[in-house]
Amino acid sequence: ASAFRRVMRPQGVAIAILNTGLWLERDGETISDIRISIGPSGPTPCRMLQTEEMMNGKDFSAELLEGAKAAILEEASFRTSKNRATKEYRQQMSGVLLEETFTTAWERALDD
Repeated sequence: ASAFRRVMRPQGVAIAILNTGLWLERDGETISDIRISIGPSGPTPCRMLQTEEMMNGKDFSAELLEGAKAAILEEASFRTSKNRATKEYRQQMSGVLLEETFTTAWERALDD
């Protein structure tokens, strides 16, 4: 199952402040495979390979999700953009978007 979320400027500018795409396979309560991308988290959107590795094969728990949020902050290279958002805002929102996309994909995977 998959999910995608983004934060946009309210003025309707077509460029996202931050977005997260997530795909996962679920085996009961275990994350059997996961892919996470965040953009912009550097010059281009990129996969969070270390965060994926940390979550792969683990049983879902609130602690695992909190660990993944911390891992993204270590792995991603957020920066301030005068036209979009500050580095600090993007860091804060990365955890929110990860939790939203993960929860949506996790629930969708149960239905598959």
